[in-house]
Amino acid sequence: DCQIFHLRISRPYLSAASKADLPRPFRTIAHFSAKHKRIKGLALKSYNFFYKRRIHIVLLAKTTAMRYNLRMENTEYLNEVYRALDGRRAAAKAALKDFSPKSGYYNGHYYKNESGEYEISYYPIPVVEVRGLCDAEINLENVTVSTKLEKKRIPTFDFSALENVYFECFGVEDYLADLYSSDRPLSELTENVKDFPEDVISFSFTLRKDDEAGLVKLVSALKQNGFFY
Repeated sequence: DCQIFHLRISRPYLSAASKADLPRPFRTIAHFSAKHKRIKGLALKSYNFFYKRRIHIVLLAKTTAMRYNLRMENTEYLNEVYRALDGRRAAAKAALKDFSPKSGYYNGHYYKNESGEYEISYYPIPVVEVRGLCDAEINLENVTVSTKLEKKRIPTFDFSALENVYFECFGVEDYLADLYSSDRPLSELTENVKDFPEDVISFSFTLRKDDEAGLVKLVSALKQNGFFY
């Protein structure tokens, strides 16, 4: 095996007269360069220069330092983002203390991109769980509360009890099936779920990221109105 060191050189070849003066390993290198007319990946400035004054050995130290700095910048950025997320997780968990919440970090959530299509998020976010009722997902820009309701209850359900919070509906099994969003007439929800082949409908409510009081009101309303998770 051969280890290659990158060395700078002012001239690419060694003269034939100097080859005999070189130690054996360098005679091999000189032979290689004479045969192929160039030194590939390995360069010598000169035999005298090598032994007398200077060797310019490039060990990729600068590249290594740049990669290290970039890694540190990425780490600091992630820490800054997750420090804020974790603070919001702690605040949401404290606000929901009467519901005995638990919390953790999970990935695999779906969100809509700028084109309105669903994409999976591979990065984990904090989730505050109220067991049997809902999950509060602490997203970068907001809080979403995921829960479920039996389809048969939807036609007669009084949605004003939910404090006019924006929400979307979709399937439990077919979770990419958009059934409704509350910026559309409520009659569409009843019509869309009527022939939908699932007995339970998923709901996702959206709150401001710092609205702990609104979160408590919403979770209380979900508990009083038959939602579950």
